[in-house]
Amino acid sequence: MTPIIIDIPGPPVAKARVASNKGHRFKDRRTEAYEARVALFARQAMADRQPLPGAVAVAIWAISQPPAGWPLWRQNAATAGKVHPTSKPDADNLAKAILDGCNGIVWIDDAQVSDLTVTKRFGAAACVRVEVRAVLALAGSKAPDRQGQNTKADLVALQDAAGAV
Repeated sequence: MTPIIIDIPGPPVAKARVASNKGHRFKDRRTEAYEARVALFARQAMADRQPLPGAVAVAIWAISQPPAGWPLWRQNAATAGKVHPTSKPDADNLAKAILDGCNGIVWIDDAQVSDLTVTKRFGAAACVRVEVRAVLALAGSKAPDRQGQNTKADLVALQDAAGAV
């Protein structure tokens, strides 16, 4: 199966915790807006296809711009892949926002995600790429070697594509 590729321009946004006050629960507006944005680009990527049944493998590349306050040498090192993001958004909360945004569009429910890879990197343009593949569960079969793994060439291609958006 050809993978489903979802490109989401703009900075990655992590899913925020639900706030509560006197028994009332409030969703975070920024999270809701980002999940709606993810859903929009997921619908475009799916075109007329139905949500995938069964297990899926998801690879997420989250590209953020280096902080503007960093010296130029450090920003250049970051976009060259020599410095990795170690600050927010957290990879797990970022994945939650993306997986929830794809529910009912790319797959029926995010419980179907059996393989998940999240890669955070710096780049010239902030964006997220989501790659979804159906997981074939045939007796005695081996998973593809590259399934869910991100290479430097993949990240460079993503940054180039994000710069064109």
